Amino acid sequence: MASVARLVRRDPSLTPLFVAVGGGVVGALAFGAHYLRNSSDVIVDKKRHPEPWNDVEQHKNTKLFSSNRDFWQTRASNPPQNPREMFRSPSEARPEVVQAKEKAVEGVRREMGLGKESSAEH
Repeated sequence: MASVARLVRRDPSLTPLFVAVGGGVVGALAFGAHYLRNSSDVIVDKKRHPEPWNDVEQHKNTKLFSSNRDFWQTRASNPPQNPREMFRSPSEARPEVVQAKEKAVEGVRREMGLGKESSAEH
């Protein structure tokens, strides 16, 4: 450390270089500490809490930076439907899901110029 101070005293134009590199090192260490402490992706203590990602709520933003913050608020107020329901057979699915699928198919047929009678021919 004394040699760095001596080098800066001898050549003051190196001061911005040491400040920038020192700031980068401090920033990298701070980011690493933040990520280890707050991220559910990293497990430091497996014995005490083996699966921390299961505790993350659906509407919680776990990103360091999010460009669309309103997305998480709308997601909290409007929880998504069960995505597996669209893969179930119509007898297993809820009636409103079946009706929504039928409306979507009907809209696509109208856009393509197909009616119900032409779909029965195929």
